[in-house]
Amino acid sequence: MKVSLKDVAKQAGVSEATVSLALNNRLGVNPETKKRIQVLAQTMGYIPSITAQTLAKQKSGLVGFILPNTTNSTYSLLIQYIENELRQRGYKMIFVTSNNNVDYEKDMIEQFVSFRTEGVIIYPIVKDNPDPSYVNILNQYKIPFVFLGGYYKGIEASCVMSDYYTALYNAAEHLYIRGGRHFCYIGGCRTIISNTMRYEGLQDYLSRKGIDFPPQMYLELAVPDYDHAYTACNQLLDSHADIDSIITANDLVGLAAYNAVTEHGYRVPEDISIITFNRQIHEDISKISLTYIEQFIKQQVDTALENLFLQMNGEKKIEQIFLDTKLVIRDSTIHV
Repeated sequence: MKVSLKDVAKQAGVSEATVSLALNNRLGVNPETKKRIQVLAQTMGYIPSITAQTLAKQKSGLVGFILPNTTNSTYSLLIQYIENELRQRGYKMIFVTSNNNVDYEKDMIEQFVSFRTEGVIIYPIVKDNPDPSYVNILNQYKIPFVFLGGYYKGIEASCVMSDYYTALYNAAEHLYIRGGRHFCYIGGCRTIISNTMRYEGLQDYLSRKGIDFPPQMYLELAVPDYDHAYTACNQLLDSHADIDSIITANDLVGLAAYNAVTEHGYRVPEDISIITFNRQIHEDISKISLTYIEQFIKQQVDTALENLFLQMNGEKKIEQIFLDTKLVIRDSTIHV
């Protein structure tokens, strides 16, 4: 049975106002009475209303965080890092997943407003979102927010993400030096900013070298996971497309590409080289260690939270921050 403020007041023999003051540790209550009420409330199992506490303190102590999903290993790291850092700062995290549903993301951002969150971190959905104007409700209610991993065009807000353009430019150069001339990229929706940057980085390097990168060599997956990538890569190889270099959006897609390539009788890296983003899957899952682009997830989180807390403290600081990546060369590309 739910214990109410009224129940605690009746048991303590005081008014509801006195109980409220005691539980919110405010002045106006004798210290001994305050302690007795607090112990009694805990013994009775009273759970205070967050809304009531927020109204009393004018602060909720809550930060909202929205992610596309939790299936991506990088996303899991983001959750751990953000929650741990917020806990150390004395905040609690309200975490939700959009599941790449625009309407649901809109609803959840409105819920953040309803909960009176003091700040919000948004990892944009990884599919086309032609009208993200609903995010501006945070600006209307003066709730600071920051984008992480990407951003929505037309929304004025800070953003912290990897420098995907330079990452793909450097990856293409690495493969070109090793003889790569026929490239394929396997990833998600090309209209989201992170993939647009990757595409442009790859295309710009190849253009500089006089190499054509046909649109069909960007394999746009409905979901950038193992199953979709394995199917798409097999279909491409079945068409006898000329490929000697593959770059993938994440390590599961890279593993799918490796399996499809070797099952078609090609050797990695002698016939086809592979570079992937991140390295989260266990090495024993793959028969070969994959060359990968390392993103510094902890640095992204620290930078995003630093910006968010500056805003929460009244320092309006809107900036786009693109963090360096690192190409880690392993066995799936030719060593020279």
